[in-house]
Amino acid sequence: MRKVKSNSMNKHQLRKLGKMWTLEAYLLLYTELVKQFGPYSEWKTSTCPFSDIIDAEKYEKWVIAFATAVGANSGEAVKNQIAWAITKQDDINALAFATLFLKNKTVAYECGFIGTGNMPSKISVGYQFAEDDGVTTQETL
Repeated sequence: MRKVKSNSMNKHQLRKLGKMWTLEAYLLLYTELVKQFGPYSEWKTSTCPFSDIIDAEKYEKWVIAFATAVGANSGEAVKNQIAWAITKQDDINALAFATLFLKNKTVAYECGFIGTGNMPSKISVGYQFAEDDGVTTQETL
C-alpha cells in the first residue's frame, strides 16, 4: 500500500479527524449553521456572518459550543471544516485533503449553506508517494 505524504498534518491527526468528523457531525454542523446564521451567500464577511464585533462574538461563542458538543478540539477545528466548504480550490496536494474538501462541500451544499457557485468544476489532486522519491502524480476527480 502506498503512503500519501501531507505537509501540515500527520497520519495520526488525519485518522483522529476522520473519526470525529462523521457524516452526522457534518450534517449537524451545516444544518445548524444555516439555522443560526443563514446561507453563506448572506454572510457579511468571507469568514463570519457578521461584520460588527458584538455580533461576531455570537458566532464565535456558537462555534465553541458546537465544538464542545461534537467533541472537536476547539472552535478553530470547526472553523477549519467550514473553511473547506467555502474555499475555492482547484488543486489539492493530498488525497486526505481532497476527501475533507469534498465531504464539506457536498454536505454544505445539501444543507443549503453553499450554492452551485461555490462548487468547483473540477479538482486536481496531487499524490506524493514515498517510494517515488518526491514524484507527484496528478489526477483529476
